[in-house]
Amino acid sequence: MGKRFLITIITIILSIACLNADESIEEQTDKKEFSLGINAGAVSGMGLSARWFKSRRGVQVTFGAFGLEEDIVKYERDYIRERELYSFGLQIMTEFKKHKTGRYYWFVGGSCFMASSNISNNYDHYKGDPFSLSDEDRMAILAFGGGVGMEHKIAGKLHFIADVPFTLFAALSDDMIGVIPISLQLGLMYKF
Repeated sequence: MGKRFLITIITIILSIACLNADESIEEQTDKKEFSLGINAGAVSGMGLSARWFKSRRGVQVTFGAFGLEEDIVKYERDYIRERELYSFGLQIMTEFKKHKTGRYYWFVGGSCFMASSNISNNYDHYKGDPFSLSDEDRMAILAFGGGVGMEHKIAGKLHFIADVPFTLFAALSDDMIGVIPISLQLGLMYKF
């Protein structure tokens, strides 16, 4: 209970700090920006991303679904093991410096990674045995964090994204809580 409370308090503090950044850093504009691309990181999630900026505030949503592998496991019969990974992420950003080719921003966010593994067998054609087995394991990891990030134009409307978050995570199936002091999130976005 104490660890979850601490994670909640730190996440709230990072959110307030990010959303209440000093308004006098740069003049506000009402220009809206929209980007689509790919992103990978502990806080942002992993997969396809959509990013919106208006004035100095921004939001990024990320979703990914991946079939990791399918292999055959040998027991008394052949079984097929399928593994999948799902990722959802949300990130809130506040720009603190803008330049000709990009911007620097503070961010806070969270993501959920869910992995599942399913083991099953097919009908045994050789022995005529309709025996079937099905076993499924699931695991979820929640990650929360905040830090500093940058967006830099690399060609035309294509932008490179790099974030450096401080991340707290909790593995729900193993009742484990941990900290990743510094990690790296990377992405490519196309601005419309």
